[in-house]
Amino acid sequence: MLNKYIIIICLIIIIIIGIGILMSTPVFAQKTPETLDEAKEIGEKAIKEAPEAFKKSFNEARPVWDRCWSWIKKWTGFIWDKTYFLLNKEVEQRKPAVEEEFKKETEELKEEIVKEAPSLWQRFKNLIY
Repeated sequence: MLNKYIIIICLIIIIIIGIGILMSTPVFAQKTPETLDEAKEIGEKAIKEAPEAFKKSFNEARPVWDRCWSWIKKWTGFIWDKTYFLLNKEVEQRKPAVEEEFKKETEELKEEIVKEAPSLWQRFKNLIY
């Protein structure tokens, strides 16, 4: 659950950085176009320069992502080790009881199948005839 929030926060940071860099490019720093031709030229410039701006923003944000990822791996590994240690003890304690319960339920199901099989077969024959 915590990992989802950290990933979302990192994505939001990257998007904000990308938008900031994209908006600081000379294409967007221009004044508002007066005609459709000017708007078309600005749009074409933006389309040509946008991939480079995104690449630049990604390269600038990459170290942040790497640090976030290493932090997430460290803490999830730590949490996993602790919970595994605690749960493994509990599993080992309950294992004999669970195996016994499983054997009982298996026997009950076998008995139930023996009782129900003839009536199920009879119902099937009644459907056909």
